[in-house]
Amino acid sequence: MIKDLKGLSRFKYDGHAVLTGKSDHPWQDCDYILKRFDRAEKDARKKYLKFIIKWMNQGRRPELTGGGLLRSVGGGHH
Repeated sequence: MIKDLKGLSRFKYDGHAVLTGKSDHPWQDCDYILKRFDRAEKDARKKYLKFIIKWMNQGRRPELTGGGLLRSVGGGHH
């Protein structure tokens, strides 16, 4: 489990480090995600990181954890 932003940047099985420009996977297309933040790559990377920090600061949210398909169809709530 990734516990902080530093851990996320080191986790090699996601694209976060590539999206922030800290790593390069030639097979990973970052443009699709980055263009949702800004047209200019440098600004897009900054805005992406700001977005990630904002959401990480919210901590673990029960509506976004566990359940998989059951959660998708609105089940699992008691």
